[in-house]
Amino acid sequence: MNNLQFEDTEEINDAESDMISGNDIEQEARRLELNIKKENLENSRQDREERKRYANKVYWLVFLYLFSVLAIVVFYNCMLSDTVLVTLLTTSSANVIAVFIIVMRYLFRK
Repeated sequence: MNNLQFEDTEEINDAESDMISGNDIEQEARRLELNIKKENLENSRQDREERKRYANKVYWLVFLYLFSVLAIVVFYNCMLSDTVLVTLLTTSSANVIAVFIIVMRYLFRK
C-alpha cells in the first residue's frame, strides 16, 4: 500500500510540474531576456575598458617609436647619408602609421 501511495504521489507531482501556467512561462522568458541583456551590458563595459587600455598602449608605442626615430636622426645626423635618413624616416613613418591604423580599426570596429 505504501508503494501505491508513493506512485500516486509521484504521479501527482509529475502532473503538477507538467501544468506550468502561461504566466510562469512569460515570467521565465522575461527573466531569461533580462539575463541576456545584463550579459550584453557587461560585455560592452568590458569591451570599453579593454579598448581604453589598448588604445593607451598603442599611443605610447607610437610615441616611443617616433621618439626613437627622432633621436636617431638628431644624434646621428652628421654620420648618416641623406639616402639613409630618408629611408629611415619613410619606413618608420609607414610602419608606425600602419600599426596604429590596424590596431585602431581592430579595437574600434563599427
